[in-house]
Formats: sequence, C-alpha cells, structure tokens
Amino acid sequence: MKQKLLMIAELIPYPSNSGGKLRTINMLKQLAYKYDIDYISYAQTPMTTEQFDYMKRYCNNVYVYPGGKPSLLKHFWFLLLGRSGIACAIHSREMQKQVNLLYKDNRYAWIWVERLYCMQYVQKLFRCGKPNVVLNMHDVDHESIQAFYRATTNWVRQMYYKIEYRRVLKLEERSFAQACRLIACSERDQTVYTTRFPFSTDRWLVANNGVDLDQIGVQATTQRDAATVLFIGSLDYLCNQEGIVWFLNEIWDKTLALRPDARCVIAGSGAVPDALKQALARSTNVDFLGYVDDAYSLFRQATCLAVPLKSGSGTRLKILEALSLSLPVVSTTIGAEGLLAVDGKEIIIADEPEQYAISLARILNDEALRVKLAMNGKRLVKEHYNWREIMIPLISELEKSQ
Repeated sequence: MKQKLLMIAELIPYPSNSGGKLRTINMLKQLAYKYDIDYISYAQTPMTTEQFDYMKRYCNNVYVYPGGKPSLLKHFWFLLLGRSGIACAIHSREMQKQVNLLYKDNRYAWIWVERLYCMQYVQKLFRCGKPNVVLNMHDVDHESIQAFYRATTNWVRQMYYKIEYRRVLKLEERSFAQACRLIACSERDQTVYTTRFPFSTDRWLVANNGVDLDQIGVQATTQRDAATVLFIGSLDYLCNQEGIVWFLNEIWDKTLALRPDARCVIAGSGAVPDALKQALARSTNVDFLGYVDDAYSLFRQATCLAVPLKSGSGTRLKILEALSLSLPVVSTTIGAEGLLAVDGKEIIIADEPEQYAISLARILNDEALRVKLAMNGKRLVKEHYNWREIMIPLISELEKSQ
C-alpha cells in the first residue's frame, strides 16, 4: 500500500507552458509511482475540466482555490504584517483552511511544498504537530528580487524591492529551518543557499531539471527552416524580458549583417512589456507569436535556439528540451548555468553581442556544426537529464529520511 503525500503548489501545472510548470508536473508524475498524492493549489482562475481530468491521472484528490490578483488592500495588509508581498499574491484563507483539514484528517508521509512562497500554508501546521516537510526550490528567490530591483528605475518599485528582499531572506531562513528536506535544482543553487544559511547544509538534495523523454520523444527533425533563430520563454519572467530586449537591441542586427535572410521567432506567454514593444518596433525579420499551444513544433522547425539571459538562477528547461529534440543552442554563460553541456561540444556559449551574433551565424551557415551539436546534445540529455532517472535517487533519499 502506498504512503500518502500532500503537495502544496501555487499553480496548476497543466498545460505545462512554463519552466516552473514543467518541473512541477514531471516531479509529480514520478512521485505518483510511490505515493498516493493529494494536490492543493492556488490559482488566479478556476480549474477547467481538462485540467482536472489531467491532474486526476496522477492524484487521488485535487483541490484548487482561485483567488484572482491580490487587491491593493491585501498588499497593504501584508505590508503591515511584515510579510512578503509575493506571498500575498498567492494567499487564500479558504486554501489555508483546507490544508489544515487535510493535515488533521490524513497521515501524510510527506508534505511536499512547491516553491518558497507556498511555505506560508504549512506554518500553522507546526502549532499542532511536526509535519515532515519537503521544500522544492525552483530557483534562488532572493537573487530574483535583486534582479527585479536592478531592472527598474522607478524609485517606488526600488523601495518596494529593497523591503521585499529583506522579507524573502527571512522567509528563506525560517522555511529552511522548518523543512526536513530541501531540494535545489542545481549544484550552484545549493551552494548559494548553504553559504548563506550554513545550518541547512545537511538538509539539501539536488534534483536537476530534466526532460520527459517518453512524452516528447528524441527523434531529430529532418525538415528544419533554413535560418530561423527561436527565442521562447514566459514574458512574465523578468529575466526573459531583460534577455530578449538585450538580444534585439544589441545582437540581432549584427546577426543579420552576417546572415541577411535570417529570421527570429519569439514565442512566450504573458503581457508584452514596453521595452520589448519598442525593441520589436525597431527590429526587422522578427516574428512575434506570443503564446503558442505547441511549443515543441517550434523546437522542431527552428534552426537554433537563442538563450540570451543576463540574470537568473536554476537551470533552463528550454535548453534541455531543445537538446533532446536535436536543436542546437546558443546561450550566455548564465543561461546555461548548472548544466553539464560543454561549450563547443553540446552547446555554444557567447556573452558579448558580437560574439553572440558570430556564433548564431556559424550555426546557421555550418551544417556539420549543427549535426555535431545536435548529436552530442541529444546524447547528453538521454544520459543525464531523464526525469525518471533524476527522481529515483531523490525518492530513495526521502524514504531513508522518514
């Protein structure tokens, strides 16, 4: 008989159209082999029948609490309480009541918390017991707040992010002290956290991001576009905004000078920020698609993937998916941070605009280079980034910790 696990999350991970959703749903699938899972989540909109049916494949029970965007009054209340404003955005009293009830009525082997800000839902549980909590970190949250601060020139927002940074550090410290196990998605993220919070060193496990090879397959596409550079990523994520604006303003014209018939395809969900609108208006040979239902079709059609990130933590699922589909990748050092991909073997690394443009042109013009990168990249994913193989030792460590 399987043990029970309660997973607390900030979103419904289907459809899996972002890196965070992909990490959540793939870990959920693997955990479902070992545990009977109750899934409870905040959501800005009600769950659809399609979402419910999909989640029921892997979960015994699914609870979703739609709350919409937080009101100004709610933000102000959290400010008075000295709590994180981001945590405010996913706070629901009804969801908290349901978490309390589930914990009271069930004997969960583990309470699995997706991301730092969902730890608010387990704080009250410690008043009536000592739950076994696993906190799955998707990135380094205090570094993300620093990136938000650097990206804005609005003094009000800068002041807010300064305050939020201190609150997030306190939330990290408190959460790491409460959780029995902590999961980082790269060795680099683990090092950042253990350096700042050394008391948590023996609690950390690393579960790199991976690819569900059974779902997307690993067959190479033979009919690719002749010279298409793909950028794909959620435009709600500040690091993606910063990266694509830098790419269009500093790199793309240099690429066109080397390969005039090249085209850039940009896809991603979320509102388009003003800086990106301005960059798009100035750019030529660029197709902006916005949200797409089938991102894998873009991976299969493109000539190469651009990952021009200048900030961020965690590891890029988009790179792993591209490599699994034999799509060559040009990335900055930060964009490929935490991955085992070697420059010139499985990936091309470029950090300066001119170097980046030259690297893109090389891939577009050199079929032999594309074939080499595609073959090596696909092998790397199969050997090191299969979700099934990633989760087996992680689940084994959890079983030892009980």
